[in-house]
Amino acid sequence: MKKAHCFPLSRFLLWVMIAAFANPTLLWADESVEIKFGITPWKTSDELYRMHKPLMNYLEKELKTKVSFNVTKDYSDLLEQIKLKRIDIGSFSPNAYVEAKSALPGLKYIVTPQEKDANGKLQPYYQGVIIVLKSSSIHSLNDLKGKTFGFTDTQSTSGYIFPRNLMQKEGINPDTDFSEIFMLKKHNKVTAAVVNHSVDGGATAKAHFQEAVKEYGDIFRVIAETPPIPYDAYAAGPHVSSDMCEALKKALLALTPESPVIQEMKKNAFEKDAFIALDDHLYDVIREVNKQIKK
Repeated sequence: MKKAHCFPLSRFLLWVMIAAFANPTLLWADESVEIKFGITPWKTSDELYRMHKPLMNYLEKELKTKVSFNVTKDYSDLLEQIKLKRIDIGSFSPNAYVEAKSALPGLKYIVTPQEKDANGKLQPYYQGVIIVLKSSSIHSLNDLKGKTFGFTDTQSTSGYIFPRNLMQKEGINPDTDFSEIFMLKKHNKVTAAVVNHSVDGGATAKAHFQEAVKEYGDIFRVIAETPPIPYDAYAAGPHVSSDMCEALKKALLALTPESPVIQEMKKNAFEKDAFIALDDHLYDVIREVNKQIKK
């Protein structure tokens, strides 16, 4: 009777290590492992889930690991969930990223989304707008004095930070020059409040304003636009391995405007066309504006 051939354990472990370093995704290619992706609630949970489902499916395939999608309670909750290791990768709004990086220096920047401009060139920037109804008598920022106004959230870049800075540069103090301020949390609530005459003016991202025009018609007047704002930052918690961050970056950078994943996401109102890996300094403009509004 022939003796069974035994493969030495040490040689097997060496093979596994070599294979893992050749293909880092093998280091976590385990059905029991789950990458938890988190995002702030700038739309409803259902809308955000539908929008990002193609991306989550793509990442599962590329990383060979289950990927779950989580919508946090608010901007600060995303950071808290990463600190608790309940979320691994977060899509932070620009200002939320700056605040999170300050509170958690070990946060690892990965990529920034890009969108095509009017000339078809990919740009990692967007703008915020201040809007009123065309039927109103408001034509400038100064005309807003004594009126009611709607922001989104104090950590929102296009819905609060940059519009507030615009007002201050025009000599308007939002804390004293409005008859009342409403913090409405979501961008679509700002545009709805303007439509319903609940506020006289509001601050929102340009993309959300364009969505509102599609929904309500050409009834708005843009009275101010912010300077360019860096798009959201995708960042990983300090507990996430460098190998996983690199694999995630590689997967996201492989997407182009023509990728089926991007095309499917755009059917559900995703405005971005691709991703780019820059670095944390992209967000220094946010830090500078924060200093100005706190003076």
